[in-house]
Amino acid sequence: MNEDHSEGILKRTGGAYTLFTTAGIPMDRVMPTTNTAFEGSMYIVSTDIRRGIKDTITREAPQAVVAQRPIIRKVQVPPPPEGSLIFTQRAYIEPSHLRFFKDYQIEGVQFMFERLRSANGALLADEMGLGKTFQAVAIARIFCRAGGLVLVVSPCSLVGVWEKEINKWAASLRVFNGALKHPNKYRGIEHVLLVSYEKLATLDTERHKFQLVICDEAHRLRTSTSQALQALKKMGSKKLLLTGTPFQNTVQEYKTLLALVDGRAETAKGIKELSSIASDAVLRRKIERTSLRLPQKDEIIWIIQNKEYEAYKSFYRNIASRGGIQDIQRLRIHTCTSPSKWGVFLALAKDILLEKQSLVIISRYIEVIKKVKESIQAMATRREVPISPKDVSAFHGEMNITLREDALSSFQAKGQKVIILSAKCGAEGLTLVKSTRMIIVDSDWNPANDLQAMARIWRLGQTKPVIIHRLFLMGTVEEYILLVQMKKIDLQKKLEGVLPPEEIEEHLSQCEEQSVFEPQTTSLVHKWLKCPCTEAYPLVCADGYSHRHTDTALILSQRINSEEQ
Repeated sequence: MNEDHSEGILKRTGGAYTLFTTAGIPMDRVMPTTNTAFEGSMYIVSTDIRRGIKDTITREAPQAVVAQRPIIRKVQVPPPPEGSLIFTQRAYIEPSHLRFFKDYQIEGVQFMFERLRSANGALLADEMGLGKTFQAVAIARIFCRAGGLVLVVSPCSLVGVWEKEINKWAASLRVFNGALKHPNKYRGIEHVLLVSYEKLATLDTERHKFQLVICDEAHRLRTSTSQALQALKKMGSKKLLLTGTPFQNTVQEYKTLLALVDGRAETAKGIKELSSIASDAVLRRKIERTSLRLPQKDEIIWIIQNKEYEAYKSFYRNIASRGGIQDIQRLRIHTCTSPSKWGVFLALAKDILLEKQSLVIISRYIEVIKKVKESIQAMATRREVPISPKDVSAFHGEMNITLREDALSSFQAKGQKVIILSAKCGAEGLTLVKSTRMIIVDSDWNPANDLQAMARIWRLGQTKPVIIHRLFLMGTVEEYILLVQMKKIDLQKKLEGVLPPEEIEEHLSQCEEQSVFEPQTTSLVHKWLKCPCTEAYPLVCADGYSHRHTDTALILSQRINSEEQ
């Protein structure tokens, strides 16, 4: 065999072929892909010299293979079957697949395809639950059918979800799961490589030329110091970003994300120019603007009266004297588990379980997750609720992947269940439509993260009305977080063009920042919303929240997608 190239003969050996040298020495295996009515039998050949040759052959007529250098071979794509949705003669969706698409999803695939063909990429920013993964798999299928390789990057907890979705909607594609095997063992034989954001930085991106990179939960790339972001910038591939929450904290973060798919964003000046670029590169649909009709969602905000106000004063001031990030976390955990708030949480959880509803509980802190689990299991042991202790599971970052999957399987099993999710690793991508009730024990500074959490139960596939409770302790750092969220939502509306793109204040005033460490006896949010307390019930605040007082809390509630609207 010549050192500059490899020649060989394909001979059938069992269910595959073996590539032999002319001297009869076996060089490599030739493995068949899934046979489909549209693609025929495809065989993938790999050698040490060539990373991946695709050749269409038949079992009856093995062909000689010559590989002098890496070959990019234009795959013969069968003509589109009658009834297909045709973008080009080589890019289409077959009628057998097309029947599963909703109208807005077809529009989404058309938008992504045109952007990927004519520009660097696209950002699909549909609200959570509208099927972004399903639409992206359709695009991946089009690229792979034409002979391309696709890289999918996602949070670690979603790599397995992507593998299942590709197997379900594009069974002809072979997948390499980079979470189970090191991604650098990928040889280009499989059509799709799945990796986590953490492993992307270690991937040898020069080894394989991916025609398309799909980034799920792409808001993780918003910071310019992200290693994953730097790795992506080095890749010349087309990029498809998926996120239901494109705006997170600041305009600069939004620009960083947008620049991945449209270089003009890097030099954009002002909200107006950035919004203009986004109108070309970003497609965002909200549930109420699609043909999709999700069931009613009630979001209830409990601003709980702080009966331990005097006791908190000295604790707050002690924390304020240091004022570090860890001190704010201590403050939040201390506030979250205060007797006033904890009593309301336990009463609320008990009422939901007595209604024989499955329940999803969200928290940011491992200490809180463990305390919640112990408290709910104690209720079950005392038979105060109609579940057993084994019906309560947790899902957080200190658990390995196997334990997390076991927790999800336990929750999805038949019967009434409770699962406590970490907001960091459990509030993205999971589908938990078995439950119609959720309690968010401690909210995030970023409203997008709370929306991600809510979308675990209110999404495509949910058929029953949903109620989501969010708990805040009045006059503390928690209520300040809610105030920050509301102001960030205002900023997002300006970026989306819902509000006029006037000069935007991204940062709160100094006096508001100081209030983080200064407990209040009255509600900060109540004042900011300008609640008309002198009017007769039901009261409606400036942002459309209905408003009522109880002995323990100020309660704000919004109804979305109700039949009454």
